[in-house]
Amino acid sequence: MKMRTLFLAGTIALVAGCSGSDDDVRCSLRNPATLNADDPGQWPKFRRDAQNTGTIVLAAAAYDSLASSDPKPAPLTFPAAGDEPKGPFVASPVINATQTRTYIASSDGVLYGLELDSLERVSVDPQETPGDLADNVPFQIVASPLPMVSSPIAATRDHDRDQTTAVTDAVFVGGGDGIVYGVQEDALPQSQVWPRPLDTFIVASATLGIDGTVYTNTLGSGFAGICPNGAPRFLLATGASESSPAVGRDADEELDGTLYFGSDDRRVHAVSRDGNRLWTAVVSAPVLTAPVVDLDDSGTATTGIYVLDAAGALVKLDRFGTRLREFDFDAPEVTDVVVSSPALARDRIYAAFDDRLVAIAAEEDGGGEVLWELPAGGRIQSSPAVALRSGDDSAPAVIVFAADDGNLYFVRDDGASATVLNTVAVREENAAATSLRSSPAIAADGTVVIGSEDGRVYAVR
Repeated sequence: MKMRTLFLAGTIALVAGCSGSDDDVRCSLRNPATLNADDPGQWPKFRRDAQNTGTIVLAAAAYDSLASSDPKPAPLTFPAAGDEPKGPFVASPVINATQTRTYIASSDGVLYGLELDSLERVSVDPQETPGDLADNVPFQIVASPLPMVSSPIAATRDHDRDQTTAVTDAVFVGGGDGIVYGVQEDALPQSQVWPRPLDTFIVASATLGIDGTVYTNTLGSGFAGICPNGAPRFLLATGASESSPAVGRDADEELDGTLYFGSDDRRVHAVSRDGNRLWTAVVSAPVLTAPVVDLDDSGTATTGIYVLDAAGALVKLDRFGTRLREFDFDAPEVTDVVVSSPALARDRIYAAFDDRLVAIAAEEDGGGEVLWELPAGGRIQSSPAVALRSGDDSAPAVIVFAADDGNLYFVRDDGASATVLNTVAVREENAAATSLRSSPAIAADGTVVIGSEDGRVYAVR
């Protein structure tokens, strides 16, 4: 997760497309954008899926490449070496459904669309793009007069602007100006009434609900739902929050699609998909991280919600807010505020405390103990990404995370210990290490994409 130190930082940029918002337009759920997060090999949003597990399942060849201990080649960069860097990349990248683009927001107030295989900016086809974008301009939307630190969503939507139906990218991102932007893959605003103004700076990364509603938190009033057409659905006064919501599942239609998130007032909130407050639960400190929803083996019902607060306390709640467990693990004392969101894979929670990555047993019986700790060369603010091998439960999980020593770590979970397979410097050659608050996204071919506060995006293959 991202700290709010960039609240008043950054350069002033032009605001694009805000005039389309109209509070008189009625909410429509017709033709919603959808996530491909049910495909375990996609990474379309922060923490990958609607449950915020941070875990991807790769085909054998992609997994084997990621899990190899062979040295990794130098990463691709955007902008290219020698070109002027952009504003710091605090937000995390996402990858579209066709695995051809990565989208990432910058603290210079711009959302970038990059070709995944080259990290060059996406160019818009002038024959398909009307109006002012007819000069084959790159995908670059000057969106916010304040930094953009929220990670986008790379969803898809049936699109018939030219009277022909095609599935295209529908990208959503929150800005420092308190506006949620919805854009198409041609860099134009989505139809209807996008973008949607909220009340103040947006740090939390948005998610999509089961009916296509876009949900996010702000540092002002709290939790907002925006209809697929950009019309307001609700704004719920839950208080300031930078916690990215997770979506639950349930056979009970009223509970299916429940949103779970934390807030600055040391509370965990459950809100129905139509904006009704269901319950709150108190934890020991503000919640700056994204909760993780655990589903049953069939993937159809919520069995628990894991919440890691800023003091390093981990709890598991049931879908009604009852505390199932407090993880009283014997970990070293946490000295820095916890901002890295945990990952969940195979009954293990991977969480970062100060400069250590920790694996914690999550089983109901006899769980909760620390299985191993791995020190890094600096504080870990980046959230870990986990890769599993498709069809092979015996293959160990591979965890990818970044630390403030400027390195990207590739780590194998060996059960009771961990092995560092590779470290890759994600910084310009001979440059000093810089903070890495962006979290890695893993593509279906095993490519890892991450942003850096040095103003560049890196892709490691």
